[in-house]
Amino acid sequence: MFIENKYKKWYDMIIANAKNREYEGYVERHHIIPRCMGGTNDTENIAELTAREHFVCHWLLTKCVSKIFYRKKMQNALGKFVQCSRYQERNLTSRQYEIARKAISEANKNRFYSEETRKIMSEKSKGRTPWNKGLKGSQKCSDEKKALLSELYIGKTFDERFGEKATLIKEKISETKTGKPSGMLGKTHSPDTRKRISENNKGKRGPQQRTDSCPFCSKENVTARHIKFCQQKNWIGKNNFNYT
Repeated sequence: MFIENKYKKWYDMIIANAKNREYEGYVERHHIIPRCMGGTNDTENIAELTAREHFVCHWLLTKCVSKIFYRKKMQNALGKFVQCSRYQERNLTSRQYEIARKAISEANKNRFYSEETRKIMSEKSKGRTPWNKGLKGSQKCSDEKKALLSELYIGKTFDERFGEKATLIKEKISETKTGKPSGMLGKTHSPDTRKRISENNKGKRGPQQRTDSCPFCSKENVTARHIKFCQQKNWIGKNNFNYT
């Protein structure tokens, strides 16, 4: 289970030192033998370490575990040190953050969930309300701010909103997307998904359904696609129309 190397010796020294002292500062509880490797919650298997010692011990465990399965577990545990809570005061240096992030990256390489595992994960997620459901944006706006945003955006085209900067913004957006494949490239929807999409779109005007007339070339009985790509649109200019 463990490899008897220098990392294991350093690990044992830190644990022995923590067991034989009385420390009154901030400490974190550490399982000497990790629970995934058969460790228990008994007092004999718990050591109270400082935050730095706790990080170092988990780093050492990634170096002295023999089996690949357990090593990936230890790498994943080390990667969790980038997470904080109100019960754990962790202030990592840039070097420690790099080590933790690389560890969790290594742990997730070539990771594959079996059909049974995916089914269990799916069942656990069913019925749970997402934490961001119903939330719009990252902050709450006052009524005054909402009115200001409404005046700024509603009924105005992209060019009207950003003025002279609009062309520059469009060019930057175009550059970021150039050469990148579409998100659905090579993917297909399942029959159930296609059925749900079909049900949701019933009664809505699609790109091939006829509408009254084109506001750019004045043709009658045209599709929404014709309006979007009408050649007269470029000649006349978007700023003269506010068609949605």
